[in-house]
Amino acid sequence: KKHNNQSVNKMARVMIALLSLAVLAAADIQLTRKVDQVDDAKARVVFDHGCTQTDPYGSNQCTWKWGDTIGVTYNLTLETALTAANELELSFTVDKILPLKVSCAVCGDSCSFKIAGKTISIKMPPCPISATTLQNKTMIKLPPKDPLPTTVIEGTVILTDGKGGTLDKLELDGNASPGSEM
Repeated sequence: KKHNNQSVNKMARVMIALLSLAVLAAADIQLTRKVDQVDDAKARVVFDHGCTQTDPYGSNQCTWKWGDTIGVTYNLTLETALTAANELELSFTVDKILPLKVSCAVCGDSCSFKIAGKTISIKMPPCPISATTLQNKTMIKLPPKDPLPTTVIEGTVILTDGKGGTLDKLELDGNASPGSEM
């Protein structure tokens, strides 16, 4: 059971890291999300400040300043096991012209993709990821200033069922612009 919770915790950290990459590559930072579908799972992610809306999935319509430290509380329940047949698919457009498409098994292997010509490789947790509940709090420290020019990112994150269907689908819209120097 402890090994399984570590796998799910690592999976949650990987998903938060990928979403954070999307936000940071894209932040002053604004993030909006729309949950289109959630099957065999429950999820609620709450940020400690900067958001003007909440719904059953947590915080939404969020804006942060460069240099902010954001508290994140998450409560995730996975009701069925995930295997290497389940894929995490990210499909984003940066500045409405640059595509970023990533498709990786949710467990059992590394997830490798390229951003701006640089290969990024993230070690995924071992398979299978058993049904479990994971609750935690963490802090995300944003850089003191935007490392990129004004950037807009839009796209979807999909978790497949391993048979060609969709378990979960999340739409993300974010933008980042150089904020005032800290």
